[in-house]
Amino acid sequence: MASTRFAICAARALSDGRELLRIDGEQTEGEQDNRADIACSMATQSAHLCVRTPGSGEPAKCVLEVPLQIEGRQQALGDGVTKAPPPKIERARFELTIAADGRVSTKLVGAPPPWSSQNLGRWLDAQGVVLAPLP
Repeated sequence: MASTRFAICAARALSDGRELLRIDGEQTEGEQDNRADIACSMATQSAHLCVRTPGSGEPAKCVLEVPLQIEGRQQALGDGVTKAPPPKIERARFELTIAADGRVSTKLVGAPPPWSSQNLGRWLDAQGVVLAPLP
């Protein structure tokens, strides 16, 4: 099971005539382990940062994807007789900042969930990236 959804969230005019677009997306993936009677899913909300030149006819060039929230959910399935326990949910939230010079930075908000330790560095790769240098 997988689903993806995108929407243009904001556009910022750059001084050289280009536009910086923030396209927010949500992606959900899930799987079920029938042997263990457990359903797991991962939902990611991300900002895709893209640059385009209006009127050029060229598509926007997406240069960076930055996670905003990552949620892991684990649900034990009921057997039809006993009630299933509530799902175990863990989240990592990030704050995105785009400076006037086009630099992007991300910051983890709160404590990271246990499953994120191996991926946290990858998710924060956007530190100091110049998206669309302003003249």
